[in-house]
Amino acid sequence: MANKKVMIVAGETSGDLHGSNLVKNMKKIDPTLKFVGMGGHRMQSAGVENIFNIDDLDIVGISEVFRGIFKIKRRFSKLCEIMDKDHPELVILIDYPGFNLRLAKQAKKRNIKVVYYISPQLWAWGRGRIKIVKACVDKMIVILPFEEDFYKEYDVPVEFVGHPLLDIVKTSGAKEEILTSLNITGKRIVGLLPGSRKQEIRRILPALVQAAEIIKKSLSDVEFVLLCSENIDEKDIEQVLHSLNISIKIIKNRTYDGMGCCDLLIGASGTVTLEATLLNVPMIVVYKASPLTSFLFKTFLSVPHIGLVNIMAGKRIVPELLQEEANPENISRCALDILNSNEKMSDIKNRLSKIKKKLGSPGASKRAAESIYQMLEE
Repeated sequence: MANKKVMIVAGETSGDLHGSNLVKNMKKIDPTLKFVGMGGHRMQSAGVENIFNIDDLDIVGISEVFRGIFKIKRRFSKLCEIMDKDHPELVILIDYPGFNLRLAKQAKKRNIKVVYYISPQLWAWGRGRIKIVKACVDKMIVILPFEEDFYKEYDVPVEFVGHPLLDIVKTSGAKEEILTSLNITGKRIVGLLPGSRKQEIRRILPALVQAAEIIKKSLSDVEFVLLCSENIDEKDIEQVLHSLNISIKIIKNRTYDGMGCCDLLIGASGTVTLEATLLNVPMIVVYKASPLTSFLFKTFLSVPHIGLVNIMAGKRIVPELLQEEANPENISRCALDILNSNEKMSDIKNRLSKIKKKLGSPGASKRAAESIYQMLEE
């Protein structure tokens, strides 16, 4: 098994995180494995030779993909060249379906095994792509429990390993200690999470901060914290915050500590909904996409909710405000409705606890690594 080469491809920040942990666990099994592909700084630090770095890709939504099409094409062509030149024993694809399902086809043409780790949301929209998965993917390794049943329905080889966030999402200590270290003194704390991409910040953050101003008028004891991912440029945030009449504390690089201290989170739809679930913090899900992306979602979306926590619950247990509904008035109204009711806060927390139990047990990245390595041995 010495010096086996594996191609691994992620296109987004969350994929880079989970890809890095997968690579670390595979290298524990076999330190001689060589990884090449596309990812961010985390995958590079884990030992992946990144032919392209995704940190500058910054593409979210359909219309944004059109604008970045030439950059995407160049990266796709180069990865195909590497498959021709090096013929890796295995290609690992992480989410990012528009790109990775096309790459799966190319790998299959070259008789290279393909494993898909972290499923695209085909169950939500794009079910027609299941034909590509069935024809080109040797195994799906999924992290949400209902995904296993979905792929079994289509006779696709699948394994549920649990959610990797169970090993990642945790605070550094007790709440009071964290509050002191972050210099947070408010009686009630509301966290704002505008997303990890510049486009998300531009579309979502103004509504969040305007909602914060409205909330502050009703609840004087509320303190607001803005939780930033490490790849966000603070200049983009300061452009929105400079004219505020209230204080919002920016917390960077301690996202989970900040989230864990909050009584309520208001954030962009995505991974943050599950992170909040694991920390048992009530939330409001907001999202604004381009008009084209919004139209396509409304046309093809086959599930009644967009937040993963609501999808897993099979009903709306936390509020969702999308597109024109995600305005300051609606956001502040939902926030005050929760903050002013201990009964609602308690009910949401109880429901989130039940969702957490469905996500499996810790060790998902290790189990995924063992499963993928077994494919290499075969």
